[in-house]
Amino acid sequence: FALGRLFDAMSIVVWDTYAFLQALFLGGIAWVITIWVTPLSQFSNWDIFFCLGVPLYVYFKNAKSAEEKTEVVTGQSTADKHAVKMAPEQDVLELLLMVKGTVPRVQDSPATVLITFATTCFPSRQSFRSLQSTFKAFQEDGVGFLAVSKEEPSTIKAFLDELRTGGVTVTFPVASDQNDVLTRMKKSLGISRTPHTYIVSRSGSISWHGHPKALEGMLSALVE
Repeated sequence: FALGRLFDAMSIVVWDTYAFLQALFLGGIAWVITIWVTPLSQFSNWDIFFCLGVPLYVYFKNAKSAEEKTEVVTGQSTADKHAVKMAPEQDVLELLLMVKGTVPRVQDSPATVLITFATTCFPSRQSFRSLQSTFKAFQEDGVGFLAVSKEEPSTIKAFLDELRTGGVTVTFPVASDQNDVLTRMKKSLGISRTPHTYIVSRSGSISWHGHPKALEGMLSALVE
């Protein structure tokens, strides 16, 4: 029973959906084993509430946090929090290890989309179908796309192969950020979550960043 409580507690502090489901699954197994070997009458009301209530609390908390607010970065080039944020320079972007395609040239595109993701992140996996659709919709407009993960190139390649097997063939460039190129940019914006998308203007400034599901609408407004 203590093991069941342990995994319930793990699910409270792990907000990533995939990791949460893992913790909940293990907690469920421990809970079933506990009921199997111990009469239900021996449990207090608090025990039952804890084991049933915690997973429900985490589920709704996680669902709420997934509704991520988007943010527009505006302001002047000053040192305060309203300063215009800049994407890495083109020569810095070239330090990325390309797994697929080539680094888009920011100054040659009306807008460039940078995407940070992790292959172990369930929301990241889900987002690639819509990202591929958005890329195809704006490809003729010259919008550049680049998805980046901190993981090893071999891990990313296996992830892309898995997506293709599942019916999603990614045709935009994908890279490995072994040199922390985008990590520094994320820190400057105070962002740690994935997946996350950034729209970079021709001048290199970040005009918008937010959840991938809001990307298509923002691009439509910028490209028109």
